[in-house]
Amino acid sequence: MKNLCLIFILACLHTSIQAQIPTKNKESTTGSPDQDKALVEQPENATYFLSLEKGGRKKRLRFYTGDKITITFKGMKEKFTPTITKITANRVEVADAFLDLSTVHKITLYNRGSFKAKVGSLLPAAGLLYFLGDMINPIFSGREAFQIKKGSIIVPATLIGTGLLLRALSKRTLKMNKNRYLRIMEKI
Repeated sequence: MKNLCLIFILACLHTSIQAQIPTKNKESTTGSPDQDKALVEQPENATYFLSLEKGGRKKRLRFYTGDKITITFKGMKEKFTPTITKITANRVEVADAFLDLSTVHKITLYNRGSFKAKVGSLLPAAGLLYFLGDMINPIFSGREAFQIKKGSIIVPATLIGTGLLLRALSKRTLKMNKNRYLRIMEKI
């Protein structure tokens, strides 16, 4: 019966991962967790975007009107996640205030479209389901239920720990310096 529970959990994980594979090709899947929901519609004549210039494979990450951006200002420890409401040639407006790009100290990027993030959100649920299945399974086989064994703890703890580790690895915080900076660019 344990094998059937494990097969069921793996089948659920497989279908969940297949259902979360994006169908449209986005240029960048970074930003905040709620980035897919545009709160402010981008006007047709908008020609500017906020660019995070950095080294590496993807040298430029773009933020448009309606995107949420998680930032930390110089001298502060709190993170702010405002929505970009307007981008002009000189300014970025967030929540009826202007964002001074020179005061941004750190920016946090959430890569929710990656395999690590998807599996990282499903593995803790699989660990919990495995634990519950292992506790309830003896009822159906006529044995005493709710016995916690060594194997009943090791497998779910491994699944939950791996999931939390993968979720932590899908988030990056970049410190602004001479090689990483924010700037406003015009769309071509």
